[in-house]
Amino acid sequence: LVEKYNVQLFLSTYDQETMEIFLDKETGYLEDISIYTLRKHDNKNYVRCLNGVEASADIEVFNLNLLY
Repeated sequence: LVEKYNVQLFLSTYDQETMEIFLDKETGYLEDISIYTLRKHDNKNYVRCLNGVEASADIEVFNLNLLY
């Protein structure tokens, strides 16, 4: 639908399974995905940005949970 209607999709989730569905390599859209993770540590906020390829590789190689 994103491609059909030429719109952006914003998704907010804490669910690892949902993230993995969106990072499915079979869709062919990994290059078009940007993932931002937020965390607070020592009273400071940190933002991390990964593209779909990086996020998918991190999950696969390191068995990471992108949602900290």
